[in-house]
Amino acid sequence: MALASIVLLFGLIGTGSASITCYVANKGTTPTSDSTATSCSSNSACFGPIFTDYIGYATNFAYSCTSESSCSGQTDSANCAYCNTASCNWAATTSYECYEWTYSTTDKAWKKGDTNKKCAVKTTDGSNKYCNRPAATTTAQSGYTYDSTLTQCGPCKESTQKTAGTCTQCEGNLCNGAIALTSVSVFIAAMTALLHLL
Repeated sequence: MALASIVLLFGLIGTGSASITCYVANKGTTPTSDSTATSCSSNSACFGPIFTDYIGYATNFAYSCTSESSCSGQTDSANCAYCNTASCNWAATTSYECYEWTYSTTDKAWKKGDTNKKCAVKTTDGSNKYCNRPAATTTAQSGYTYDSTLTQCGPCKESTQKTAGTCTQCEGNLCNGAIALTSVSVFIAAMTALLHLL
């Protein structure tokens, strides 16, 4: 029993002091899938920039090895991510774009912008590349809301608007371009009136 306890104690000590592999890169520099994670001698954790869904990694925090137990006390800790498993501080991402839509108070309609929003997801298989948009150019301004940072990257911000049919989401690069000029109900009404004239 005593021998087993000693063996267990040394095992725990060994685990606590074991080195770990981490990606190492400067601020604003992104590791690539070809990068080899660095063996961090006597360090047991990694630091890296936080990843925000549909935006990507923060650019103001470096990838590194650490002996710290958290991001607490680090400069710009709000953008720091801490982890303690092998090569945990970076994962490949896929970049894509979504059209941006803004509401014109003059024309009382949604209009597609001249620039596209760059988005990013933690996937390499092409999935989860979501964009969203108002369901129609005539959708009320209050009927479609979006995140001020993400703009049209990601799925509909409000699930209730998706259910109500005022927000539409799609999957794929620049998939949110085409948009109905009028609401479906107005279109149906117009077609019904036309049929009565025939």
